[in-house]
Amino acid sequence: MRALSWVLLPLLACTTALHAQPLPSPEYVYKSADGSFTFDPHFVSQLDFNTVIADKAGKENSDFRYRRQRFGAAGIFASDWRYQLFMELSGGKAQVRDGFIAYTGLPNWWFVAGQFREYGSMDEQSSFIHLHFLERPYAMTAFQPLRNRGVGINPFGKDWSYQFGLFTDGTGEAGDEDGGWGISTRLHGQLYNDVATSHLLHLGIHARYREPGNGIARFRANGDEAVLRDPLVSTPVLRDTDSFASIGGEVYATEGPLSFLTEVRGV
Repeated sequence: MRALSWVLLPLLACTTALHAQPLPSPEYVYKSADGSFTFDPHFVSQLDFNTVIADKAGKENSDFRYRRQRFGAAGIFASDWRYQLFMELSGGKAQVRDGFIAYTGLPNWWFVAGQFREYGSMDEQSSFIHLHFLERPYAMTAFQPLRNRGVGINPFGKDWSYQFGLFTDGTGEAGDEDGGWGISTRLHGQLYNDVATSHLLHLGIHARYREPGNGIARFRANGDEAVLRDPLVSTPVLRDTDSFASIGGEVYATEGPLSFLTEVRGV
């Protein structure tokens, strides 16, 4: 089976890009005189045209749709606090994608609370407009939801960052549990980074532990929902599940205009 997909991303934003982590862009639409408050709105619309051809069956399934429209704002208030709120219209419904505040008053520390990305692989931490490919790897997203409600801490240095969070259920994008609680953590750093020549070597490791509230676990990830109706990765419902855990790693490197990324996860 071959799949072809084209994505149009008209960005109507006053900043360069959306951020996966609570880091507002340095370009603000509004900034108070003392810099203690900023307001930075974002809007992005994604359109998909997809064609799937089954080699043996000789059938073709095509569809065009609005994949998502996301809007919101990020910024600073009271100097030491960051906020981010993004809503998304997709699949005929509206929901909060990111909604959190972060305290940054201590040097090299962030404290985050709300709904935000669980700490996982590099692809999972990146915005959909910054991915290497059109979609995130299904083998990765099947075992960890992108976003959940929780609290997190993030100490960091010039070339490294560590993240640790305690989460409950949120958007349930992976569909692997209902309720319960979990822990996710991530450590990553740059072994080498020459900005002038675009030479970079980045390594990371992440882990997750989860106890489903109803004792049920299921792991699945959809392909393009408009064309492939069935999940590409799907397990049966696993009942009487006390807990499960996963661990993974990543390597990312750039050599001038070329970039390389590989990720692995075990459950």
